[in-house]
Order: sequence, then structure tokens, then C-alpha cells
Amino acid sequence: MTSTLRTALKMVVAYAVAGTLWIALSDAALQELAGSDVEQLSRLQSYKGWFFIALTSALLFLLSYYFLRQITRLQELDPQTNLPRHALFLTHLDDVLQAPDGSIRPFLVLFLDIDRFNDLTARIGREPADDFTIRFGEALRAGHSADTLLSRLGSDEFAVAIPLDNSGRPHKYHTTRLRALFNRAAREAGLEVSCSIGAALAPDDGQEASALLAAAGKALRASRPLGADQISYFNEQWDKLEKNRRSLLQDLRRAIDNGDLQVHYQPQLHLERQRISGCEVLVRWHCPERGTVPPDEFIPLAEEHRLIAPLTKQVILKSCTELGEVDLLGSTLDRVSVNISAQEFTDRDFLPQMQALLGDLSSLRPYLQLEITERAALLDMKRSIHYIRSLREQGLRFSIDDFGTGYSGLSMLRDLPVDELKIDRSFIVDLNSQPRSAAIVSAVVGLADVFGLSVVAEGVETDGQLEALRRCRCEEVQGYLIAPPLDIQRFQAFLTGHSLQHPARA
Repeated sequence: MTSTLRTALKMVVAYAVAGTLWIALSDAALQELAGSDVEQLSRLQSYKGWFFIALTSALLFLLSYYFLRQITRLQELDPQTNLPRHALFLTHLDDVLQAPDGSIRPFLVLFLDIDRFNDLTARIGREPADDFTIRFGEALRAGHSADTLLSRLGSDEFAVAIPLDNSGRPHKYHTTRLRALFNRAAREAGLEVSCSIGAALAPDDGQEASALLAAAGKALRASRPLGADQISYFNEQWDKLEKNRRSLLQDLRRAIDNGDLQVHYQPQLHLERQRISGCEVLVRWHCPERGTVPPDEFIPLAEEHRLIAPLTKQVILKSCTELGEVDLLGSTLDRVSVNISAQEFTDRDFLPQMQALLGDLSSLRPYLQLEITERAALLDMKRSIHYIRSLREQGLRFSIDDFGTGYSGLSMLRDLPVDELKIDRSFIVDLNSQPRSAAIVSAVVGLADVFGLSVVAEGVETDGQLEALRRCRCEEVQGYLIAPPLDIQRFQAFLTGHSLQHPARA
């Protein structure tokens, strides 16, 4: 039973007890006053009834007023930080924007977003994440003067509106100070987390609060492809990028719904056996209006708008169907690897959705391998172990992608029941010129051997890199030296002619 319900029940019981006592005691008192005069008793009973109605109405009014004020307060103020919410912030900003002479006062409006807040919450838990946002809200109030407007717009979004009339300080001072307040709160909470900030100026970027906040939000969103920890100012170019981004999102939704995404296959060469042992599936999108859209444009968009799960489902179904139709799985290829994003892997719906999908692929799932990054696995190790074990029981294999670029250690290899490590291309590019890169590759191969895992080096582009990997006893390789990603027809032709060619030249 919730505390709210308990409070309501206590109030009802108290009212019932008080009403019962009132009726009993007042009836006795009126009987004493009226004596045997029936007319007098009736008149007093009528007065008592009206008095009771008036008293109850007043009590009902006071209770209604109190609870409506509480509801209004919850609507206007964030209960955790006690900062104004979106609507109240806009109202206050509109009130102060208008100068007495009708002009628009100069204001700097900042839209702050906590980078990868969902990942942070999944890693440390909801309560510590909420404690951090409360701490940051306190830092905002302590770090700004009374004429600065503050707001918590959402779980990971804050807004700050700073008047520029008399300060004489440059805009960069305020954005830098806001980031410093955020970083200080993060340090005090013992967290490694960053924020990105979008900025808009009144009256240049808008003369109303809603337009200014929207402009700051556009600047923030348009800067996301640049990475985390950004500070961006609104301009017309950002606005065009935002409109193009919305249009691209609509086209991507349509492409996923219509099954218009294509899959390509990049071969993986087993060095000792001199044969193609598997392939990595890569999604491609050729939009009729836009032409070929690079994956680094539409994959982050799909992750941001929760389209990555249906996209991955389409990739798995298409690749397994195409490879199954030409009878490559099992006869020629030992496995087919599909990337799973960190956002998708940490979603609570990932396991049931994947299990449902595997029900339609019973004959092909022994050849299916899912690639997850170190970061995805480490966000919640307990959940990762549960997901991997559950899906391996259904025949799936797992690979750790980009191994060596995260913060993993021997404990991750000990605890995660995976089958393969993929050495990131950043260690391959300078393999012949940097002894440390060769040492890292050899160490990864040695670790994999100890734990009974296979190893694939990705990004192999030169004969020198290939020979260096042979010396390091790397088991398998992939990269443009072997073959670029190929559609199903070219992939099948490649496999047919591969045995007649030198592996590194196929």
C-alpha cells in the first residue's frame, strides 16, 4: 500500500470518527437544551444540519485547495531538484524578455543535455543517477544569480536563461561556467560523465521563449554527430541540418517498415586453413531520393530514436534468409556475425525479443553470432552474463567487438561466456611500425588461447599487416585486403573463386 493511499484512508477514518462523535454529542446536547419542546428540538436540529454542511463545505474547500496546489506545484516544479519545469520556465522567460519600451532584452539561453544518461543509469542504477541530478540542480542554483532562470526540462535535460544587460561578460564565460558547475557536481558524485550544451541568443535567434529554447535545442541536436562534450551555438546552418535530420529520420522509418535496407557481407579468412570461415554482416541503405546513405549517418539516428531493434531484426532475418537460400551456412561458412549496439543490448526487452526472433530461425541459429562491444557488456555485467548465457543455450555464439579499446580486464574474459575476440583496427593500422601494437596483438592472441576463444583481426589492408598477424599467430582476419563488404551475389561469386586465388588477393 502506498503512503498516499494510507494517508487518504487515515483522513477518511478520522472524518468518520469525528462525524460520529459530533452526531452523538450534538444530539445529546440539543436534547438537553430543548427538553420536551419538540418544535424547539426540530429548529435546533435544522440549525445543526446547516452548520454541519457549512463546516464540511469549508473543510472540503480547504482540502481541495491544498491538493490542487500540490498538483500544480508538481506540474510546475521538478520534485527532485525543485527547479521549474518546461512550461513555467517558458512563462518566466517570456515575462522578463519584454522590456518596458517594447524591445527584447538580450538573453543567453542554454540547453544542457547529459551525454549518454541512459547508459549512466544502466551502469550505476537509478538512485545514484537521481542523486547526481539533484546535486547538479543544487550546483545550478548556487552558481547563478537570482535573475538567472533555471529549469529541469527532462530526466537528463536542463535549461538556463542568463540576462546579458549589465554583465558585460562574453557568452563563452557563461557556457564555460555552466560546464564547470556540471563537472564539479560529477566529481563530487564520483562519476565520469559529460554534458553537451546548445546555445541561442535573444533577440537574434528568437524573440519568444519557446523559439529561443527550440533554437538552443536545435544547436544541441545538430552537434551530436560531432560527439559528446560539445558546446554549440544556433545558426541557420544548424536549423537546416535539423530539418534534414528530421527528413532523414522519416525516410529511415519508411525504409525499415518497407524492408528496404540491404545487407552486405565482409569475408573472414582463417589463416591456417586458408579458407573463408565466416563473415560479418553490414547494413547498407540506398535511398531512392538521397542515394547511398553512410551507416555513420543513419545508425546513430536509429539508436537515438529507438529504431535500432527493428533495424537489427531486419538485418538478421535478411542475412540468414539470403545465406540460407544459396546454401552457404554450414556447407561453406561456419558462422555469420551481426553487430548489436550498446543501446539495444542494455535494453530490458532485448532478451525476449531476440528469443522470439530465434524461434523463426531454428535451422540457422547455430551459425549466428552476435557481436557486442566491451562498453555494452560492462554497462551491466550481471545482465550481460544472463543475456549471453540464455542465448547461448539456444545455440548462439558471442563475440567481443573492438576488443582492447575499452576498460575491460581479465575479469571480463573470465566471467563473460563469449566465443570470440575481435582485435580493433586501431591496433592493426601501425602493426609494422609500432612494436607496442604488435605486443598488444600478441597478448590478445595469448589471452584468447588461455580462455579457449577464437580471434579475428579486423581492418587488414596490406600484405605487411597480414604477415605480421601470421607471426602473432592470429587465427582469422578480415579487411579490404581480403575483400570489401559484398552483396549476396558478389559474395557468392567471391566464395566460388576464392579457392583458386591467393587468400590475400581474393
